[in-house]
Amino acid sequence: MRIELKIAIDRYVGFCLIFWLNFLARFLGVTLRRDHSLKVRGDILVIKMLGGGSLVMALPALLGIRRAFPDRRLRLFTTCEVKPFAETLGVFDEIVTLDDRSLRGLVESGLRCLRSCFGCDTVIDLEVYSYLSAVFGLLTFARNRLGFFFDEQGFRQRLHTHRVFFNPGSPLYLLYDRMADLLDAPVALMQDCAAHVRGVLGIGHTESSPSVRRIAVGCGCSNFSMQVRKLSPQQWSRHVFAACPDKNAEIVFLGSADDYEDAENIIATVKALGDSGWGGRLINLCGTMALKDSLRALAECDAFWGIDSSLLHYARLFGLRVKSFFGPADPATRLRPIEGLDEQIHYRRTLCSPCIHQVSIPPCGGNNLCMQWLFDEEGRDDPRARWIPAMVDTRYTEKERL
Repeated sequence: MRIELKIAIDRYVGFCLIFWLNFLARFLGVTLRRDHSLKVRGDILVIKMLGGGSLVMALPALLGIRRAFPDRRLRLFTTCEVKPFAETLGVFDEIVTLDDRSLRGLVESGLRCLRSCFGCDTVIDLEVYSYLSAVFGLLTFARNRLGFFFDEQGFRQRLHTHRVFFNPGSPLYLLYDRMADLLDAPVALMQDCAAHVRGVLGIGHTESSPSVRRIAVGCGCSNFSMQVRKLSPQQWSRHVFAACPDKNAEIVFLGSADDYEDAENIIATVKALGDSGWGGRLINLCGTMALKDSLRALAECDAFWGIDSSLLHYARLFGLRVKSFFGPADPATRLRPIEGLDEQIHYRRTLCSPCIHQVSIPPCGGNNLCMQWLFDEEGRDDPRARWIPAMVDTRYTEKERL
């Protein structure tokens, strides 16, 4: 299923279920009189349905919880798309996977997952905007259900027993850390997280080289608002590759099979620059390896260039020299500070940025001016750079709109 359909199902079906389940939750809360003290007494279930990179951001909190409760079973409820990322973290005893590739699979696997997770003690819902994740957490009949809320009038927040206020302008990684803090689990240091993931993947520690011999490039991202997060091939060639002082390093493009064509277009555009292009090898490895093998290849590189994606979070975790490019997401809320990390962050804030984690349809409709203007030095003071694009609602005719 397309992600737009998944969001629509979550929004409309989830809202209807929450409306009625609120009455059930209140009734059971009064009649059962359960002890909701924040002391873990059984299995812990983490819910994260979208975003492999978000799981990497939450790793210090998750590893802290894993270490604080070694005798408790830590499980993850997620989708087939996120499962490979969860496996690289090595903190979960079990990964319960929802098959959301079709509507029938969504319903059937959802019921199986619910039966598997029923009766757990503590649920940590890391999905900020999902309705169905809150519904799933309630139906497990967990004693404690930790989640986020951002709308005081919303129904979703009432299904959680413990709620953390979500401020879109606050660092997301600190909000994840707060979940661990509520359970009295010390948040792990980034150095410990890096060593842990390297151990899971079988990657030895390599000393940083003064010269850059190999650069990994992540030009793709997940299908969540991908149309507004990417750089064009021309931007890659003219402003990233051509601006690099050393053009003899080997370049490897990493990503999924969906990123292969984008990488080929970038390679062709770079080669078209001629003598001012790139002297080193350009290798497209997108879609040729499993995620764990891609991460091993990433760890062997000296530097990483990429947009906001899961590969960026892994590259920062491995301590590579990082050059990242942001537009519809604010790097201040996405990138946890890492001591000693050599990184360059390119971000030009417009009034509509950040947007993709607040709305399902970007206000620009795909015309990602925030990314297009990243390298536009001449127009940097253009007042249009501060405009919020106007969204046209195509559900109504012009007459009805007037």
